Amino acid sequence: MSALAIFGNLISGYMGYKANQEAAAKALEIGNANADDLVSAAKINASELRRIAKLNGEAVLATANLNAESIWRVGEQNALAHIDAATENLALYSMELDESIYRHKYRSMHMISDQTAAWGASGVQVGVGSPVHVASQTVKELGREQEYMGKVGVATLTKIGQEGIRRGELTWLGAKERGEVLVSTALLQRDLINEEANSRANGMIRDARVNAASLRRGGTLLSMNYQNQATSNLIGGIMGGINAYYS
Repeated sequence: MSALAIFGNLISGYMGYKANQEAAAKALEIGNANADDLVSAAKINASELRRIAKLNGEAVLATANLNAESIWRVGEQNALAHIDAATENLALYSMELDESIYRHKYRSMHMISDQTAAWGASGVQVGVGSPVHVASQTVKELGREQEYMGKVGVATLTKIGQEGIRRGELTWLGAKERGEVLVSTALLQRDLINEEANSRANGMIRDARVNAASLRRGGTLLSMNYQNQATSNLIGGIMGGINAYYS
């Protein structure tokens, strides 16, 4: 066998070895690159998912705050309207009470005057005896009536004022509670949106890392296969050269 044939076998084995070594390195490089790209893309998508979730959560909270402020403003105005109405009713009833007591006093004075005049016209001495007693009793009863009217009037005025205040307070309290519940619910929704986004983002990255590890293992196995072929080609070339030498 000529030296050319020996050299040819060795060269052929070496070229096969080199080609497979390059293929092994390329397979490992591509596997790692694909794995890195997969993880990088997952991180970008996860970051975007968190960003959008944060925006959505803040939008939910901002909307709730606006609605709550509207509820509070309307509630405040309604509460003030109740108090204003009570104030107007107080003023109106106070005038009616003053007028009623005035008219009662006026009628009382006329009643006593008419009673005294009637006694005088009939020849009764009004300054002594039973006429004095009757007149005194009449004045007393009329005074009690006026006192009763005054007490009832004051109690009614108090009731009107307190009722207006209670309605105003209850109206404002109801609006305040609704607004606070609205904002509290929005805060919970925001937290849930962010928590869900974080969970999905973490799962996305975790899955990408698992898939990336699989790609790396695939690239490593393919690289090892090429390296084994390279070794086989090198050994084949050497053995071919030896066989050619002894042929």
